[in-house]
Parts: sequence; C-alpha cells; structure tokens
Amino acid sequence: MITCANCHKNLPAGDRFCAYCGTRQPFRLPWLGRAPAWASGTRPSAASWRLGRPIPRHLVMAALGGGLGVLGGAGLGVLLGSGPLGAVLGGLGVGAAAAVAELTAGPIPDVNGAQRFGLVVGVLGGLLALPGGLLVVAAVMVANQGLDGLVFLRGLMQVNFTYGVLGTLVGAAVGTVAGGLLGYYLGLGGYRLGRRGALLGAALAWTLAAGVAGAIAGDYAAQIIGVERWPAARLGVVIQIVAGGVLLYALRPALARLRWWWARKP
Repeated sequence: MITCANCHKNLPAGDRFCAYCGTRQPFRLPWLGRAPAWASGTRPSAASWRLGRPIPRHLVMAALGGGLGVLGGAGLGVLLGSGPLGAVLGGLGVGAAAAVAELTAGPIPDVNGAQRFGLVVGVLGGLLALPGGLLVVAAVMVANQGLDGLVFLRGLMQVNFTYGVLGTLVGAAVGTVAGGLLGYYLGLGGYRLGRRGALLGAALAWTLAAGVAGAIAGDYAAQIIGVERWPAARLGVVIQIVAGGVLLYALRPALARLRWWWARKP
C-alpha cells in the first residue's frame, strides 16, 4: 500500500493516480520505504508561488478542457464552414463541462466508475436540450421574422403542440443516445490517462451531444419557416452549448448526489 501525497488516502502499490482526488503519485524507489524528499510532491508549483495560493482544481480542468475543445472544435468547425466559431464553441463547451465535472465527480476508483460517470454526463448533454431546444426554435424564428416569429410559433403550438416541439424532442433524443454512448467510451479511453482523462472524456461527450441536439433543433426550425438551414443549425449549436453550460452548472448539486453510482466499486 502507498499513501496519496495530497489527500493521504491509502492506495494500492503501483497506482500512478489517486482514485480519490486524482493527484499523480510521486515516483518511489523500490528499496526505499517512503518517497525521497525531492519526489514527495508537496512542493507548490511555480504558479502557486506566483499567485500565493494553490490554483483551484476546477480552474485547471477548465483550462485543460478549453484547450482540448479548441483543437477539436476547430476541426469540426471547418467541416461546418466556420473554423473559428467551432474553436470558440469547443473551448467554451468542453472547458465548462470539465470544470463542472471536477466539482462534482469526486473519486473515480476504477475504469467502471469512469464509464458510468461519462455515461451520466453525456446523457445530460442531450437531456438539457429539452429546455434549450425550445429556446433554439424561438431564436431561429426571431432571427428571421422578428417578433412575428414568436407569434407564429405560439400559434403553431396552439394548433399542434407536438409539431411545434418535434425538432426539440428529436434533437434531445438523438443527443441523449449519442451523448451516452460517447460518454461511455470516451470515459473508458480517457481513464487510461488517469482521473483527469476520464473527466475530459465526459466533458467532450457532453459538448458533442449538446451540439448535435442544438443543430437538429435549429435545422427543424429553419424547415418550418422555409429559410436557409445551415445558419439556423449553427445558431442552434451556439445557443444550446451556451444555455446548456449554464444549466449544467446550475445542476451541480443534483449531479453530485449521483456520485455514489460511479464512485462505488463492483
């Protein structure tokens, strides 16, 4: 057994990352009973010395997630016709989701826990499209028809409510399924890099699920009123990621209460 240098929990010998706080464990020479002073891991980082206090872990995760999101979002943005927009949305979505994941995940003891956590976060990316999708549909109509678009949407929903929210429901359903699958496998793959890798995988799954759901809702609204579909889909992605990020942050207490499910060992 070894003891975590940060939270002092007992861990199996040979673990590279703490299952409780995610801290990388210092190198230990096999013939020493404890880590040498130079490898104790207790010396503050250079950034901590400059700031005078340790950097909050969720801000570190936000920075890591933002960098990952910028790289991935730029690539997807080129396919959608706007590389810079994709980079901004990717950085914003993955960074925000990674910060929330750090605040709520707690210990992830094994790969099964990483899979379950990724599944939960990815599914949330689609489910949050239920309230966000309505906002997307309304925004697309206002952007193309002004306030008359809201009057039209209200009348449409009074005549046939299901038809008015069909794009939102389809987007949420597709995003939920896609987010759950992506979260499961990205959590699995990310855990090979440690706890932070699992959190980044879950955050990436959340962002992709939210983007897909927003694009479907925006595209559906464009078809209703007969306008160009690509700009409406892009607007849907923007609104869904921004609004979904706000909702995800507000749902931190509820997400933390599910910690027992992925923190338990089989």
